[in-house]
Parts: sequence; C-alpha cells; structure tokens
Amino acid sequence: MDKERYLQNVPRPKNIFSDRDNSIGFDFGDMEDLKMLKNEIGKFDSNMFHGCSVINGNEISKEDNKVAAPF
Repeated sequence: MDKERYLQNVPRPKNIFSDRDNSIGFDFGDMEDLKMLKNEIGKFDSNMFHGCSVINGNEISKEDNKVAAPF
C-alpha cells in the first residue's frame, strides 16, 4: 500500500469528536508549567484508589496489591 493511501479509511480525530476542540497542550519545557503540574498532582498524594474487575455488577477482587509510582 502506498503512503498516500495508508490508513486512508481511518477517520481523523476531528471527524470522530467533531463537537470537541483539541486542548492547547502542555509545555514540558516551561518551569512554571511544571511547578503547577507538580502542585496539582501533589493534591492526590494522600488519596487511595481501589480498582478491580466488575462482572455483572459484582466487584471481583481476591486481594489488595499496593502500587506506587516509580518516582
């Protein structure tokens, strides 16, 4: 398949989510943006989240596994 027709049948995001605008993004090179991001992420440090499979409305969980971010 040539490059011009490659994935031609796959709709572009704008055609899938036409009612939503793209975000302006995040500049990881801007120290002020990074400080703000770190501050916002820090708000979740004391939270504990629980995740498991749900089958027919029933939570299926054999045991808890603590997971920590690698940083």
